[in-house]
Order: sequence, then structure tokens, then C-alpha cells
Amino acid sequence: MGDPTNSIVWSLKRLFDKPADVEREVRDRHAELRGEPRRDGDPPTYRCRICDLESPDGQFCPDCLADTMVEVKTAR
Repeated sequence: MGDPTNSIVWSLKRLFDKPADVEREVRDRHAELRGEPRRDGDPPTYRCRICDLESPDGQFCPDCLADTMVEVKTAR
């Protein structure tokens, strides 16, 4: 999987979001790509039980369009 910042949606977010939010998201995405653990206070991550997609939205999987998300437990 390539760098998630190379998408059309990312380009639009950079144009319209606050610069501080964009920088925080860049740091978080690159830390995730390097395999670094989440910092305390970060929102939980959810994984789809069907397709294994990880997303911060815990209600519906954006790929399956179903209520199949479960929270990912991280070791602390």
C-alpha cells in the first residue's frame, strides 16, 4: 500500500482543512506507516470483521457498508 497522502481526497483536505489539523494527520499517518504505536489520547481504531479494513469510524465499514466494526485492542 502506498502513501495515503497521495490521493485526491487528501489534496482537497490540504486545501480546505486547518493547517494544524493537516500537519497532525501527516504525522499520524507516517507514524502508522512506520509501525509506531498510537499515543495515549488518540482516538480508538476499529477493524471490520469481514474485510479487515481499519478506520477511525466505529459504526460502519466504508467498504462493506455494514455495521461490522470492532475496536482494535492495543498493547500498552
